[in-house]
Amino acid sequence: MSTGTGHRWFDLFQGPGTAHWTWQIGEREHHWTFSFRPLAELSESEIVRHFTVWVGNQYIDHFDLRVAGNGSTLHRLSASWVSGA
Repeated sequence: MSTGTGHRWFDLFQGPGTAHWTWQIGEREHHWTFSFRPLAELSESEIVRHFTVWVGNQYIDHFDLRVAGNGSTLHRLSASWVSGA
């Protein structure tokens, strides 16, 4: 059995409320999982909705991300993948 893993991320600045983000990251050869976490205290974050669209020979992941707390803060959207054979 052969396995592999990987991790990618980007930091984004988002204030309170819900915003829609897109990320061209996934493909069909791996299992993907995502997380959305605050990088500052006194903030809450969640992935409200995630869906993937196949467009022009590439996958585009769509995220509706909600932030609760006081003011705008830095957050990290992470993607991890696992493969196995």
